[in-house]
Amino acid sequence: MSIAATMEEDYLKPEEVSTELSHWLDYEPMKKKPRIIVSDNRDIVSHCSADEKDHEFLKANDNISSTDHPHQTSVVSTSTAITNTSSSTVSTELELYSDPWTIKKRLTKSDLNGLSRLLIGKNLIHEHVLPLMSADAVQLVESGTGIIVCVWDHDTHSTHQLMFKKWSQSSKAYILSLAWTKDFVKRRDLKVGDQIGLFWDCHQSMFGFRVLDRIDG
Repeated sequence: MSIAATMEEDYLKPEEVSTELSHWLDYEPMKKKPRIIVSDNRDIVSHCSADEKDHEFLKANDNISSTDHPHQTSVVSTSTAITNTSSSTVSTELELYSDPWTIKKRLTKSDLNGLSRLLIGKNLIHEHVLPLMSADAVQLVESGTGIIVCVWDHDTHSTHQLMFKKWSQSSKAYILSLAWTKDFVKRRDLKVGDQIGLFWDCHQSMFGFRVLDRIDG
């Protein structure tokens, strides 16, 4: 057989050539790895890991009126969904924002009776406020001397000042006083049965406030 015939016969066997080239190149197609996004806020300022998310959530949603969504809350939930495929296992982490309003209260007559004070239960303050304050501030609050705090109204985008301290008439309550009646009860036309929400923003050192639900709809 001639050299030309041999070359032609070899040329007409593509599968053999393809196999040889594949082995010679030692090539294996790249498999695209799944992209996994991990969110971790544990290295922020001490005592503020939960409130950082709350703060960002509120900044992003301040333009939403509570009257449009009076019952809308967010739920903290971190879940991992595992999707099995023929080639790989993909892990996707989903993270939802938490409900920032750690203190919620249905207003009573004692909150609106002209004494200009909002009563807040001891357990709520001990759990959601005092651990996020400085030691000096806590000492002033606990002694009854109190501290002046700013309160940001997320509905009206306005800042107000109130006195925050332990209530002298009961060891089971704390109060926000001074301009409570003028700046909140009258200005926001609060009624008995309305639900309000508060939380302590440790980065801004201020309370956040919002009317969560109106008794009259």
